[in-house]
Amino acid sequence: YSDESSEAIRRRLQQELPEQLKLGRLSLKRTQTREGNTDPRAADMNAIAKIYQENAADLARVATLTGCDVETLRKNPPADATEFAWKFLLGLYEESLAGQFGDDLKPMLGR
Repeated sequence: YSDESSEAIRRRLQQELPEQLKLGRLSLKRTQTREGNTDPRAADMNAIAKIYQENAADLARVATLTGCDVETLRKNPPADATEFAWKFLLGLYEESLAGQFGDDLKPMLGR
């Protein structure tokens, strides 16, 4: 519990956060990203394909439900539900924040 008001906390955060982010950035180490060579699980493929099938391939609705970037989805539409699931799980329908919705979908996939 703090005696500070919400507004005072907000102001302090706005003042201190940029410097803290700069300091934190300096302590990060460069890494090399490695991609796994495993195929998606059949259960994951089926769950994602089902979303596509149940929404009659309505790309806007599918994008809303899965967190896909709708413009990317429209530019590269899948031929069918299986292709959608495969491309989705490979991250081909994400805009720029890779995996941003993965944690949200895990409960839907039963994980």
